[in-house]
Amino acid sequence: GTLLGGMIPFPATRQARAAAHDPRRSIEERYASQEAYLEQVRLAAKALIQERYLLDEDLESLVEQAARHYECLRNAL
Repeated sequence: GTLLGGMIPFPATRQARAAAHDPRRSIEERYASQEAYLEQVRLAAKALIQERYLLDEDLESLVEQAARHYECLRNAL
């Protein structure tokens, strides 16, 4: 499965952010590493599981999907 919807991805780097005049912090400015990003995804997903917005059985596939998105955005340059 996949989460449906649209998004405007964060710039990958501080340089890409500056070049695009994007006021949002880049991925590299937000997260020290892919592992740090995935930990934030995992914590957010667990909170949503506690609130019954997500199923516990979907946690790992959601984190795997987030890892793929992270790689895709980081490699976009």
